[in-house]
Amino acid sequence: MAGAQPVCFATTVLLTKAEVFAACQVLADADRALQHLGAVETCAALGDLFELLERRLVDRGPDGRAQPSAGWNSSERELTQ
Repeated sequence: MAGAQPVCFATTVLLTKAEVFAACQVLADADRALQHLGAVETCAALGDLFELLERRLVDRGPDGRAQPSAGWNSSERELTQ
């Protein structure tokens, strides 16, 4: 594209919990819709992305249990609503 400017992406992307939950909901909805169409590979890719986001929502300690990251002041109950 003529005149397009190069983009420099940040090494970290910060999203609010609400933004991540909305993204996860869209992924889940799209997965269900694509299953009906038989798009197995696309469903698998969406599932992988969903799992990545889900893993990043919660820090895990050495024992594998969820633990809040620095500066996190939300309750676990809030995450499951």
